[in-house]
Amino acid sequence: MKERDTYLRALVLDAVANDYEEFAMVVYEVTRWSLAEGFEVAFEEIRAALWAAVDDGLIRAHLFTDGKFEPVTRDRLSGEAYFLITEAGKSVMEPLPSTSTSVPAGSGTGSRNR
Repeated sequence: MKERDTYLRALVLDAVANDYEEFAMVVYEVTRWSLAEGFEVAFEEIRAALWAAVDDGLIRAHLFTDGKFEPVTRDRLSGEAYFLITEAGKSVMEPLPSTSTSVPAGSGTGSRNR
């Protein structure tokens, strides 16, 4: 995986590390954080990184129905999905290159969040 892709994956994992997040919020957070680090990320790059992490089992997609979050497979998504890191995703989180905002490996703390 290229360095940029690895960093983008780390940002996406961090965006969903603490709570269920809608796709729009993932895009907002990753865009904001990447710009703060001095590089631009296109919407499609974020979308691709998010779905790659879902496909790899690092993030799970959920629908909010009847007052609760229910996991859903990508092929059964309808409506607005919410995303949350999985235990597998937490285990692969690595420190981000910027020392001021790094995420401890496996912590799932989402240090960049709010």
